[in-house]
Amino acid sequence: MNYLILNNNYFKESTYFRTPQPLRIGLFGGSFNPPHLGHIYLSLTARAILNLDMVIWMITPMNPLKAQQNSHTDLKSRLKLCQEICKNYSFIKIISIEDSFNFHYSYLILRKISTLSALGNKLFWLMGEDNLANIHKFKNWQEIITTYDCHVFARNPKTYETFFKKYAILQKNKKITVHLIPKNPLSSTKIREGN
Repeated sequence: MNYLILNNNYFKESTYFRTPQPLRIGLFGGSFNPPHLGHIYLSLTARAILNLDMVIWMITPMNPLKAQQNSHTDLKSRLKLCQEICKNYSFIKIISIEDSFNFHYSYLILRKISTLSALGNKLFWLMGEDNLANIHKFKNWQEIITTYDCHVFARNPKTYETFFKKYAILQKNKKITVHLIPKNPLSSTKIREGN
């Protein structure tokens, strides 16, 4: 079983972060509403480029930046959908750490995982280009991009070129890397809308 639900504000199972041997771990957060092959595609691409041992999908109960929260399928259903779509990809693990600790901000999740992770593990924060375009709306976003090893997987070079020009801090910051990848046409929004 690839997913675990963490409740009561503590880890019932934390083996993904506490392995005895050092691991390269990709952290991929989002609503996954619904999960689709585009998420798999990003995970496979990140694994290949960054030589990751695993990619952990961190399913959020809610996204503070999305206005129509009532459009979210409930968390338990999304976790099951993620488990189903990932059943042939053993390197992808699925958790709901935000629900466990009642956190709704990425910087708090990253802080918590950093304290839980075994010494020697290397963590990579994975983002799609939509998150890069909106990262300035994240709470304490500058802490994220200057503290953690961030990797953005973008399809449109103009998206990140414009962003880098707008936010000069990123030009000097060595913690964020953009990887230009071929376009994958799938998105959760299109699937929800039946497109």
